[in-house]
Amino acid sequence: MINAINAEQQYINDRINGIETRSLVDILRDYEFTSLDEYYLAKKEWQLQNCGMVEQHCEIPEAPTTLATIIKLKQPTLLIVESNSPFIYHGDEEYNEQTVKDLQIPVYEIGHSGGTIVGGAGDLSIGIFFPLNIDARSDYILQRFVDIFQNYGIAAEVNNNDVLVDGKKVIGSAHLASDDLFAFVSYISFSDKTELVQKICGSAEKAPGYLTGISRSELIRGMSEWLL
Repeated sequence: MINAINAEQQYINDRINGIETRSLVDILRDYEFTSLDEYYLAKKEWQLQNCGMVEQHCEIPEAPTTLATIIKLKQPTLLIVESNSPFIYHGDEEYNEQTVKDLQIPVYEIGHSGGTIVGGAGDLSIGIFFPLNIDARSDYILQRFVDIFQNYGIAAEVNNNDVLVDGKKVIGSAHLASDDLFAFVSYISFSDKTELVQKICGSAEKAPGYLTGISRSELIRGMSEWLL
């Protein structure tokens, strides 16, 4: 793969310098790629799996600090956070603060672009951080979740920044702004929080759902096998 990437860079340099060369797709045939789409997909996967990514686990209270440290150090990371009690990740949308105070639910300000994420016992957070120059974004990562679910007989679909099963949101995601690192954060629901979400967020546009048919450990293993 690295030879094909080097050939692509040489092609770009030649074009910039006005040097006549074969078309890129013709050059890539030397490396057994039959189309640009095939090459760019393989390149994306290779870069994700060879960017020096490490796996890190932490508890919910440590998550905001851990996330900030990962971004500061620019360390490619698969971050796994398992929750054992209700909590809230707050983005840039309003929520019922009085209800949250009355229920004594901790709120973590993580500064993401997105709504309020209501977490419960048994749920899972997964963050994926990698260099910004790798051409993979939230829709690509969410599709990987869908692919893993299909391996367990779960029919799912990507809907904007969410993943739906039977029309209900089981994954909510957002991304964080960084000059050098793409930071994808997601929350995967394994518990029924319908009543709690309605109290905190009001009438949600997307009905809350939760996963069955796959365990937290199985999903973590699927993501680890993909990226590490």
